[in-house]
Parts: sequence; structure tokens; C-alpha cells
Amino acid sequence: MKYNLTRKQQRKLIAHHEAAHAVVTRKLGLNCPAICMFATDKSGQAVAFSQSAAHYADKSSIEARIEGLKRDVMVHLAGPIANVAYSGKTKQFDIGTESDIEAARNATYVIALLRAGREVPGPGECETITLDVPTLDAAPLSLI
Repeated sequence: MKYNLTRKQQRKLIAHHEAAHAVVTRKLGLNCPAICMFATDKSGQAVAFSQSAAHYADKSSIEARIEGLKRDVMVHLAGPIANVAYSGKTKQFDIGTESDIEAARNATYVIALLRAGREVPGPGECETITLDVPTLDAAPLSLI
């Protein structure tokens, strides 16, 4: 998809996007040691290095895991929301946000599985999680 942004506009949008991740991370009491305005890997994307609340949550407590996942979703969505807040254009919500949206979606799926009492697959155990209507009905997805 082509967007008509100048290089300067792109850099400002990226700056606001990554700063939003960092600000929300810190506001939630998590660590964000660095923001890179350039690619740090083969993806070619800028990145805010932030601590995952879900990773550090008490694994023996479903509620603690859910709370950690909810905080991670807020961090993931901060960048896309900043795109709109900075630009004033909803069509810029998805500029450079594919990995943010995917991470937020995956975390909400795990929340739904935990709330429904279902087993959460480990890394590499499956490529797709399918939630049926009874599972969704048993797991309200409200994040706040």
C-alpha cells in the first residue's frame, strides 16, 4: 500500500509511533531501555525495546497472566493509535503497524483461551488458534 508521505513526515510519524510505545510502557511501570529510529533486524522497522508484562507475570496465576497480557496489548496498540493522533488521519493507523496488530491480536487470543479455561499452545505448537463461539462466549474480551 502506498502512502503519500514525505521522508520528513515518515520520520515524524515513526518517532511518535515508537515514543508512544515507550511512554505507555513506562506509564504501566515496565522498562523501556531504548528506542531505535532505524531497522535493528531484517524486518526493516524501527523498534521500541520494551519489557513484556506477560513474560514477567506469575505463571501460576491465570489472573496475573491475563493482567500481564492486557498490559502488553496496551503497549502494542499505543503505536498505531499514535499514528492517528499525530496525523489526524485514520488511514495512517496501519502504517508500519503489522507486527503491533499481530502481537495485540495474539495476546487477546491467549486471554480468551485463559478465561475459557482452555490450554494455551506453546511456541511452535500451532500456527493458528481457532476460537469457536462457545469459547468466545465464555471469555469476555474486554481489556479494561
